[in-house]
Amino acid sequence: MSLAKRLFILLAFLIAGCAHTEPAPAHKDLRTLPEFLLLDDFNNPELKNRFGEPWVIEGGGPEKFKAEFVSEDAIQETRGNSLLFHLNLGAGEKGVFKSTLRGLDASQTLGLALKCRLRAGGLAGALQLSLKDVEGRIQTFDLTSACLSPDSSSDWRDAVIPRVSSSPLDWNKLQEIQFVFTGGEKPLKAQAAIDELALYGKGDVGFLSKKDNLIGFPTTVQAEARRKELLAEPESEKFLYEIARDTCSLRDRKVPLARLAPTGTGLRRFQARFPVGGAPRQTGSPELRVGATVPRPARKLE
Repeated sequence: MSLAKRLFILLAFLIAGCAHTEPAPAHKDLRTLPEFLLLDDFNNPELKNRFGEPWVIEGGGPEKFKAEFVSEDAIQETRGNSLLFHLNLGAGEKGVFKSTLRGLDASQTLGLALKCRLRAGGLAGALQLSLKDVEGRIQTFDLTSACLSPDSSSDWRDAVIPRVSSSPLDWNKLQEIQFVFTGGEKPLKAQAAIDELALYGKGDVGFLSKKDNLIGFPTTVQAEARRKELLAEPESEKFLYEIARDTCSLRDRKVPLARLAPTGTGLRRFQARFPVGGAPRQTGSPELRVGATVPRPARKLE
């Protein structure tokens, strides 16, 4: 075999190996890792996802499709649970396991990953995962081969679904996730387990997905002299007011004071103590108002 052909095979192997990245790391709680946006670790006995939304089971009744918690976690050796499905689907029948994501902003994620295991005595069906956005667009992924394990194996498998540029979904507003088990030409009798369902990316993906919707998000303190001046302000209310003034450019954007100050009598007291010449009247809704009690803020400005 020529050197060029060997290099080509090696390159193809490396590319194939990189296609499925970011599996859930062993022995790590995904809730503590910012590069993962956990959807469910299936440790809640009420069968609700991390947003408090219930999982719904559809398909033929418990004799055909049911789920149960088992005390076996895919990444934690001594604690935690996973979800085990018992499948007895006829030819062409379906079992659906789904939950809402509440319009989740996952714009900065790179894909979806989970731990899974599918055991079947001769595969006669399929396991698919679908995501739906708020507009009703759906993208479906086949997990059958990624999750299929030999009957004798107890090893968990990593199923990783990279996000592609051609995805029809609006990843700023994911609305629903569902697992679909389908019987093939013959009845499907199998067991399937899932755990550690999460979106993944680089950095703090939950924060970054929200940050990309903000205009002019401050990242650094530009004026060192102004920073020292703020730190020297002894009154908490005025300290907050001056930060808001600098951040929102009050004089230029004419942000109503009511959106930055306490309400009611607190607002009148605030305006009396810290008058601003020519301050505009309130013209917008006060949805950003600070509460009536203003605690002393931390003084570290970096």
